[in-house]
Amino acid sequence: MIAKSRHYLSNNEQNILSIYHSIYSSHMIYGCQIWGQNNTPSFNKIQVNQNNALRLVSFAPSFRDHVTPIYHSYKLLKLRDYVTLQNLLLVHDFFNNNLPDSFSHYFTLLSTMHDHGTRGAIRGQLWAPNIETVRYGRNSIKNQAILAWNHFLMQFAPDTDFLNLSRTQFKKVCLNHLLEKYIPTVADP
Repeated sequence: MIAKSRHYLSNNEQNILSIYHSIYSSHMIYGCQIWGQNNTPSFNKIQVNQNNALRLVSFAPSFRDHVTPIYHSYKLLKLRDYVTLQNLLLVHDFFNNNLPDSFSHYFTLLSTMHDHGTRGAIRGQLWAPNIETVRYGRNSIKNQAILAWNHFLMQFAPDTDFLNLSRTQFKKVCLNHLLEKYIPTVADP
């Protein structure tokens, strides 16, 4: 559908992106936080399809062109990074009391577990329990959200306080941070 309709809208980039979001992206991201926590062959196929859809939208001359600059130019996240964003927003919503009561003891800050200040506690990291199983432990939403949060905090200064940001401000910081990975690097001469 994108391949056929893009030629009629080639003079307006926003219309082409609207078609991408309505036809493809909305279906791809629906429930992705539930089914996208691990790398399965199906997940990788969806990622390849997303890459191909963006190549179509951008009129890339070849399907062999590297797609990361396209993500950067359109300010779109790859599916894996979108799942990470949703995990980070889950943790942020938890600490700002924006989740249902059933999540009341879902995450625990390291600072509440120790009387002394560890590096992780000072940064605001979460306690990650030891997990033995893969399906219901390591690849669970809870564990992946904890790992994403702790990794995210390691990228910033220790005194950065993300919990006091509004959801919109925090999402903007996360988007910018995740999109930084897509900045094309110039090869050295």
